[in-house]
Amino acid sequence: MTREKALSILLEVDGGLKAGTCSETGRWYQKHDRFDIRDFIIEWTKFLIDCSFKERMLYFKLGIDRSNLCKICSSFRRKPAFETLTFQHTCGSDECKKRWKSKTSIEMHKNLTDEQRHRKNVAIGKANSGSFDEKFDKETAQRLRKNISKFLTGRKQSKEQKENRVNGRMMNGKPWHADITKKKISESNKITHLNPEFREKYHETYEKAHVKQSNVMKEKILRGEFTPKSNNRRIRKNSWLLVDGSRMSFRSSWECVFFEIKNCELGRRLEYEKIRLPYQLNEKKKIYIVDFFDPIERILFEIKPRCFLNDEIELLKFDTARNWANVHDCKFVIVENDWFVSKKQEVLRVLDDNPHLPQGLRNVVR
Repeated sequence: MTREKALSILLEVDGGLKAGTCSETGRWYQKHDRFDIRDFIIEWTKFLIDCSFKERMLYFKLGIDRSNLCKICSSFRRKPAFETLTFQHTCGSDECKKRWKSKTSIEMHKNLTDEQRHRKNVAIGKANSGSFDEKFDKETAQRLRKNISKFLTGRKQSKEQKENRVNGRMMNGKPWHADITKKKISESNKITHLNPEFREKYHETYEKAHVKQSNVMKEKILRGEFTPKSNNRRIRKNSWLLVDGSRMSFRSSWECVFFEIKNCELGRRLEYEKIRLPYQLNEKKKIYIVDFFDPIERILFEIKPRCFLNDEIELLKFDTARNWANVHDCKFVIVENDWFVSKKQEVLRVLDDNPHLPQGLRNVVR
């Protein structure tokens, strides 16, 4: 007997592979006296181990003569979907399903145009920023987030979901990784990412990943979703003030003092690092974050010691800010040493009230 002949008999008698011919009991074969077909199917699918007769029938009909492996772990047979007489892509384990979803998501992302990728990033940013909850009722906001998750690729999580994910990985207050896991990661990195030969071999891949990550972060900075922490020579530790009972960090004590004095003069709070302006430096896209903005009087304030005013990069930033101010009917003001000297008493008061601040500004106003 051949497979084609056995199939023709099954189709002729049963009109297709139905529940009777796939049953474990074998009543259909007993009723029609066709145990020879059942034995032939079992013999034809002998490469399968510990599986149901229904699954053997699926292999038999599709003509698959070897075990169909999971596309991720390659060690288990892929789980069949009997409704469509096809095989799922994975073995059905949660880990393999997650990895397969991630793989297909990456493939879909590669095929997106620049416009689609931008729309996706904007949509994800809106979903995670809480703007949906402000504009729509709870049910509509949930539906919109679900649509973004369905039609666009990439991680799309609310702030609450992110907190749950992080708390879950924190292992109830313990470190994310045990010591033995850290050791395994270290050994693995020595073989791969920290190995000069490996990095040289995959240099192009590293460069593409770096460019992609850089572009994503710059878009987030422009949208106000992320503010980079400065670690250059100009940053000063302990540059913070208590604002409404909580710490508000700044990049220098100069900014702290200016913020405190100016808020007292105006009777309202200035916006800190709210305005973000793109500019070009050596054919590379950069983001200039202006220190303060007064939305009422429409003034941009940049706090800069006199010794940095002639820096080439700073001059380029200042030109960018002036151009933006002219277009948006604003004024750009550079606050340097003279301003603090003219406010000597106020400066000393703020420094005395906040002894944790770096005290170098005292030498400037004396």
